[in-house]
Amino acid sequence: MTKDDFIQKVQDSLPIDRKTDDFLEDVKNTYKGFIDNIKTIDDNVFKSIEDKTLIIQKVKESSDTIQAVIKKYLDGSHGEAYALLKNSITNPDGSLKIGVITIDKTENNKKYYYRARIDDGTVKSYQDMFHIPNNKREIIKTERFSALGYPCLYLGNSVYDCWEEMGRPSFDDLCFSGYKVVESFKVYDLRKPTKEDFDHYDISSIVERLVYVFACQFKVLHKDGHFKPEYIIPQLILELIITSNRKKKETESSPYSLAWGVAYTSTHLANDFPYKEDYLENIALPVVDTLNEYCGYLTSLFEVSNPIRYRYEELKENHNGIHWNSPDADEIKETYEASKLGFIERRLKENSQYYQSPYIIIDSPDNIILPTKGGNGNIYIKSNSQWTVSVKDNED
Repeated sequence: MTKDDFIQKVQDSLPIDRKTDDFLEDVKNTYKGFIDNIKTIDDNVFKSIEDKTLIIQKVKESSDTIQAVIKKYLDGSHGEAYALLKNSITNPDGSLKIGVITIDKTENNKKYYYRARIDDGTVKSYQDMFHIPNNKREIIKTERFSALGYPCLYLGNSVYDCWEEMGRPSFDDLCFSGYKVVESFKVYDLRKPTKEDFDHYDISSIVERLVYVFACQFKVLHKDGHFKPEYIIPQLILELIITSNRKKKETESSPYSLAWGVAYTSTHLANDFPYKEDYLENIALPVVDTLNEYCGYLTSLFEVSNPIRYRYEELKENHNGIHWNSPDADEIKETYEASKLGFIERRLKENSQYYQSPYIIIDSPDNIILPTKGGNGNIYIKSNSQWTVSVKDNED
């Protein structure tokens, strides 16, 4: 099998459809097919035959571990499942064996993110379009990348993505906010790899990452179910990120140097719209600051627009929509920009004011250790408004 043939097989297999009612069986068959495909790749695609043999062995070990983790979880041994995945996926420095990417500032790449909510009458300002407040955890629902009762900020790279992720509600019942990235940040990369990724990176590193991408790309079989086994691995991965980063933040690092979230491709890939992976990238960012209503760290990363509604915005501007008929990439972009989806994005980019809630961040580890004989220590503080900072003696 050529490299291009393998790339096409990977592209065609994601997201993964459930074939049976037995989730473990579907996982087992998925990895078996994946390993069989790797074995048939031409040897010259790899650095050496030894390298190919090694990567097949690593993929088999990692996929066997993922299956064991799922089985333990389904058997009720959640703690053992977490520990098993942690031992398999964690590097000695506490980071995960998944590639990391940087989400750059919007001013550098013109890239916006979006968030949507049902317009239930409670959405008034940009703050209502941020993550669920820390003091309202009881309303948090389970998501693919979520931790039980733990607030996360979920964003899509297009209005279309937000609509698909919400299950295609009536478009006129939604309100949307745009997000400008004002502080670059890192996330783990669990996106569906593109052909450019295969051209840019060593195939062995992509194949290793694909083990975890596959584990997070199963479509939900029972969408109305209270428990979704397809979420087991992505939720455990997010919990590992939170736990590892909190431990590092105590003594080693500020949150800005850590990968505190994930980027992933939506599993809601549809055939009745031409908008594929480029329009379906999500990021999930768990809160760092749990003491205040809204996380100061996440607040410092974005400026957010007040929410807008299509039914009101279309009254302010005339536009013409056109339909598509198997268009190429340029025509897809043209049809998207002429649709309701593109219209909302245009309004959010060009006709919306962006805001940022007041925040203060101690950009240092939680524990500052001074020399035993006395001396100076540096504490770095980031804020966007005036604050009064006082030092309290620890009587303990």
